Amino acid sequence: MDLGRREACLGIRNARPKTPGLAGQRIARVEFAIYVANHSFLGRLNVDALNTLTYAWVTLSSKLNAVPSTLWLTQRLQAPITVEFSSSLALLEGVKLGVGCAVLPCFIGDAQESLHRVSDIIPELGHDQWLVCHAEDRDNTAINTVKEAIAELIRSEQALFSGALV
Repeated sequence: MDLGRREACLGIRNARPKTPGLAGQRIARVEFAIYVANHSFLGRLNVDALNTLTYAWVTLSSKLNAVPSTLWLTQRLQAPITVEFSSSLALLEGVKLGVGCAVLPCFIGDAQESLHRVSDIIPELGHDQWLVCHAEDRDNTAINTVKEAIAELIRSEQALFSGALV
């Protein structure tokens, strides 16, 4: 949905808004790591040596928008991607079913009891998360109430977003 066209009142973005007329506030730092299903535990993976590993890997389809985690992974692997999923939810379910390893945001991977983090945090993929609204709505009481509730909820889970829980 396009905030600039007022198709939505609020959005959560992985970059500071650059579109004229939008305002944003930084709400969290999101970190990424490699995860597998508990029943397919591989030991600890060295993210600097992924090109030597032949494990099954799953990712979002490269035909979708250029997702940084997908680009990062495909640039480092010698082995082919086993399965490309068309949505983040399908990717998560595939990893939980043991289809393969995947790069996931820590707030998603660490929150899944059936997943195990098998790498350190991947510094190149970390980014700030932004809560964005139309600049003209900054003084809208209803939007600000929802915006502050979302921001507080996410800030209260900062350890989960930053990958500090493991």
